[in-house]
Amino acid sequence: MRHIFHHHHHHHRFHPGPEGRRGGGSPSRRDGESRFSERRFMRGRKLSAEGMQLLILSLIAEQPRHGYEIIRAVEELSQGLYVPSPGVIYPALSYLEDAGLAEAQTDGNRRSYSPTEAGRAHLADAQEAVEALRRAIGRAGDRFDEMRRSEGDDGRHKRPFSETRMALRAALFDLREAPPEVRERAGEILRRTVAELRGLQDKD
Repeated sequence: MRHIFHHHHHHHRFHPGPEGRRGGGSPSRRDGESRFSERRFMRGRKLSAEGMQLLILSLIAEQPRHGYEIIRAVEELSQGLYVPSPGVIYPALSYLEDAGLAEAQTDGNRRSYSPTEAGRAHLADAQEAVEALRRAIGRAGDRFDEMRRSEGDDGRHKRPFSETRMALRAALFDLREAPPEVRERAGEILRRTVAELRGLQDKD
């Protein structure tokens, strides 16, 4: 199998394969070491660029998802170890679109993504990589969960605030290409919300 997912200048990019064709192939084994290993796709608590690309493609193949749903799916898969920001997810989705592996359907102000026929073919070709990647993320999440529980913190008291903050960031990203009047209404909502939150601070 040819190598399609590349790491380039530390960006979450999807690049053409060695033959110059878009999406030309998939990760393979080299030098006696599995190219689907945890070290390949994990960089500490973060995914490598090619790991993120492959994971996103596999998640939107399960069902069409918009950006925030992808963020939540990664968070659940890693048991809270890794919560990618919208600034990581949306550029990666754009790159997958440019590579002809993903397509978007617009629903109101949201864009829901699913793989193209070419994207599904690449996933089938990279099935071993997908399975290894998910195992790596799952193992890392298990270790994180064990450590968190041993310290007596399961994170539940922080979850509502964290989820709301992430949903807000994703919603703002979804609105970045909305018509001016929609963005103006969003700005008014944010200004009112900020004023109410500051009012809570004043009461304390």
